[in-house]
Amino acid sequence: MMSKKISRCYYAVIGLPPECTAEEIRSAYKKLALQRHPDKLIHSGLSAEEATARFQELAQAYQVLSDPNARTCYDSKRYQVQTRQPKPSSAFSNLFRSMSKATFSGYGDTDNGFYKVYSDIFDRIYKAEVDFAMDSGSVPEAPGMGNLDSPYEEVEKFYEYWTGFDTVIEFGFEEKKMELKAREVYAQRVRKFAETVKSKDKRVIDMEEGKKKLLRKLNEKKRIVESHCVLCDQKFKSEQQLKNHKQSKKHKQRMSMRDRYRDDDDNDEEEQMIKEYMNFMLDKEEDVN
Repeated sequence: MMSKKISRCYYAVIGLPPECTAEEIRSAYKKLALQRHPDKLIHSGLSAEEATARFQELAQAYQVLSDPNARTCYDSKRYQVQTRQPKPSSAFSNLFRSMSKATFSGYGDTDNGFYKVYSDIFDRIYKAEVDFAMDSGSVPEAPGMGNLDSPYEEVEKFYEYWTGFDTVIEFGFEEKKMELKAREVYAQRVRKFAETVKSKDKRVIDMEEGKKKLLRKLNEKKRIVESHCVLCDQKFKSEQQLKNHKQSKKHKQRMSMRDRYRDDDDNDEEEQMIKEYMNFMLDKEEDVN
């Protein structure tokens, strides 16, 4: 048997702000009446009782808001009768406690495993959004958390959704600034919770560690700079080794011989002949020494 629900704000029921016009109310009601007709809701999987309750809620909201006198009276008392709206200190206190104190044992597919424990919490947060909206189509579908073997693309989508979370829930404050502040505080807390869970997720930890190892290897390779002396046809592992080589007697001899036998019109074939001749002369000189 479905538990009795406390009435929501009528403006939230029709999905419009309190400053909406009478024409906007009529237009929204016509659209929602088609979407929430009991036959259609039952066909989508809801029980007959719940489908009827949702449609009656919409009809009641329209009956009050479409009547100027009834609407004026409702607006004056709206925040007294709007008792369903969750307060951060009451309706969501249990959720917040589970968010801050949730513990897990390992990353396996057990009831107390990481992915089961935190997936249940995120599911409850999402369900609260859908229940408040009364129409799941108005709340972006949340990706599943998955498990240890899930592709990393799915992991990224999951945390992208929750670290960018925003809420459709109204917290029932009469002042608009206080209402917006309450909603932002709640959304920030959920986003912070998601960041904390992400930092504990083994899939993310392993990926970050892999990135660090790869970065260390790349930095190591950068430190081993392979320099090449074209004239002497020698390779060196650092810039300093190349610099020392260029100060050597052998390199300077080759430089001198190149300048002596080379002119501006030398082509590649002549350049090769000069290099071979220099090698011959230097090798001959070394043999003599």
